[in-house]
Amino acid sequence: MGDKIKILHVIGKRSIGGVGTFLINMHSNIDTSKVHFDYLINASETEGEFDRNVKKLGANVFILPELKYRNTLKYLRNLNSFFKHHHDYKAIHVHTANIGIFNFPIAKKYGIKYRILHSHNTKYSDKKLNSIRNFFMQLPLKNLANIYFACSEKAGKFLFGNTNIEKGNVYIAHNAINTEKFRYDEAKRKKIRKELNLEGKFVLGHVGRFSAQKNHEFLIDIFEKVHQIKKESVLVLVGDGELEEQIKHKVEQLKLEEYIYFLGLRNDVPDLLEAFDIFVLPSLFEGLPLVGIEAQAAGLPCIISDSVTEEIKITNIVQFVSLSKDPKCWANTILKYADEKRIDKNEDIINAGYDAKDAAKKLENYYINM
Repeated sequence: MGDKIKILHVIGKRSIGGVGTFLINMHSNIDTSKVHFDYLINASETEGEFDRNVKKLGANVFILPELKYRNTLKYLRNLNSFFKHHHDYKAIHVHTANIGIFNFPIAKKYGIKYRILHSHNTKYSDKKLNSIRNFFMQLPLKNLANIYFACSEKAGKFLFGNTNIEKGNVYIAHNAINTEKFRYDEAKRKKIRKELNLEGKFVLGHVGRFSAQKNHEFLIDIFEKVHQIKKESVLVLVGDGELEEQIKHKVEQLKLEEYIYFLGLRNDVPDLLEAFDIFVLPSLFEGLPLVGIEAQAAGLPCIISDSVTEEIKITNIVQFVSLSKDPKCWANTILKYADEKRIDKNEDIINAGYDAKDAAKKLENYYINM
């Protein structure tokens, strides 16, 4: 590697969602003649789409068994063996907070000087038992890490406290995007809508994994109210996850199968955002959702829950609605945008510091000057 700075990114589970997309955006725009990224992932599969993407960028991907209660000791032995043989990194950058308690002490033991903890969320988990577990696992992290990162001020305050934010001890790494990929294009919109049979429809869109955090149950209730008023409305859901079958069952019970499209995981999200008429994100909690930045870059009106940080409002096409409001209230807000004309907001995103090229350069300089 010569004089290249080597950074090891640690991810609890393989991801092509928010964290994975952020890392790929940074990796594809960083100067790889100066900074080299590798990845350590806990996973049951030997390879996934994320791995293939970063390997194309020159990364090594190391896989350890998925961490579970019953294999904790085996995991620690594997982790120790890994760092014993791979300790030539300037920094270990952990993106899944609760595994930092295992990674940081061993990385320090083998001489890795900088230990970065990155807060990507504003809640310990969307499951009660996991929240309690993660709370205790994350208590010692502020002492085990010696550099703090966060995707937003709200995510930084959650994990590191107000004082660290106020003193400038937390590096805010914007969930930046390749803005040009999301620039609104009317011709592309018509093409995609024709391919998906969406012509003449009022299209609500959502991109996110099927988990409790994303609040799909409530989203379906919202759409039901929209559809009662506007019969040509449809809902397009992009993503997969553990609750997908449960949500499909609810859709069947409400007899909405004809109007709700489950597209699964897609690698053409920029095109899909062009096809939507409005983006709806009723999440229970978020750090700073990257897809919300992407939707705005595409000039797509966004209706977002008030549980999401206000930092997401980069443009004037974002409206917050309280989760305490009923589905009908959400539906009425959405319907106000039924005839909204799309406007290119790409430059607003760039000027706010959310362009991946600029963000990657800043990150590159941070690593170099640590």
